[in-house]
Amino acid sequence: LLLEKLPMAYDCLLVDLMPGSNQLSMDAIEKADITVIVLPQDPKVWKKFFSDVFWKLKAKNVFFLLGGALMDAKYGIREFLKVAGNVADRGRVGMIPRNTEYLEAMTEGRVIEFFLKNERGRKGEGNAAFVEQTRRTARSLLELADRAGRKKKIFLSGTLQSSEKYVE
Repeated sequence: LLLEKLPMAYDCLLVDLMPGSNQLSMDAIEKADITVIVLPQDPKVWKKFFSDVFWKLKAKNVFFLLGGALMDAKYGIREFLKVAGNVADRGRVGMIPRNTEYLEAMTEGRVIEFFLKNERGRKGEGNAAFVEQTRRTARSLLELADRAGRKKKIFLSGTLQSSEKYVE
């Protein structure tokens, strides 16, 4: 009931769900206007997800987020799109790269300071690649939200964050 009333007061509602495909998560995903599915940078997990889990979800607009990804790894967004096939396009996939300074800033409560310090970094300098990729991902997600409509519920699902749990 609360989730149905909150969109009247807010433009965007983010709900972070527990990893796994339990009934609460499945119900929330079905009611969401946009679902962000966080996946690791692991093609085995992607294949398992698309063959076993994705088709059970009744999600309307899905945005795939590769979390904790390595920027220069072989298995990035391009490889993900090959595995996803016609389920995802470039505008529905983003990546938040692994970044030690950002993680430390989160731990120390200095995230805003981190982004202010790094917002105008030059290419190849410090955290510039991390900030640019994070900015690109945020833009893609906001564009999807704009296409879906103004007042939206967005559910973040860590459905397959742990590759050990889902890959034999």
